[in-house]
Amino acid sequence: MLPKKYSVSRTITINSTPEIIHRYVGDLNEWDKWGPWQQGNMDFKIKRGPVVSGVGAHQSWSVDDTGGELTFTRSDPATGIEYELLFNNGSYKSESSIKYDRSGNSTKVTWNLTGYTDMPFLGGYFALLINPVLGPVFQKSLNNLKLLVEN
Repeated sequence: MLPKKYSVSRTITINSTPEIIHRYVGDLNEWDKWGPWQQGNMDFKIKRGPVVSGVGAHQSWSVDDTGGELTFTRSDPATGIEYELLFNNGSYKSESSIKYDRSGNSTKVTWNLTGYTDMPFLGGYFALLINPVLGPVFQKSLNNLKLLVEN
C-alpha cells in the first residue's frame, strides 16, 4: 500500500544564460560553491574522479557508515545535466537531472530526482519522506546557485 517510486523536484529562475549557469552545474569542482551535500557537515568526505565535467564526470562521498556516488550521463551547456546516483554504497540507484529552460534574459533551472525502492516495508516510508527531506535541500542549493550566478 505504500509507494515504491519516489521523486523530488524544485525549480528556480536565474537571471542569466544556461551557458553561464552550466559553468557551475556542469563542473563538479564548482559544486562546493553552491551544492547541497557538504554544506555544514564536517564528516562529509568527497572524492572526485579524474573527470569532473562532461559525460563521465564522477564523484563519490562518505558520511558516517554510508556513502554514495554520482556519474554524469549527459551534459549540455544549453539544456543541463543528467546523472546517475548510487546510494548506500551502491545498494540503491536514482536518476537525477538539472535542466535549463531559457526564456529571454533568464533561465528556469529545474532539479529532479527519481527512483524506486524495493526495501520491504521501510522502502515505502523512504519513498514518502524523500520529498519533504530532500526538497528543502534542493531549494536551498538552487537559491545558492542563483546568488552565485547573479553576483
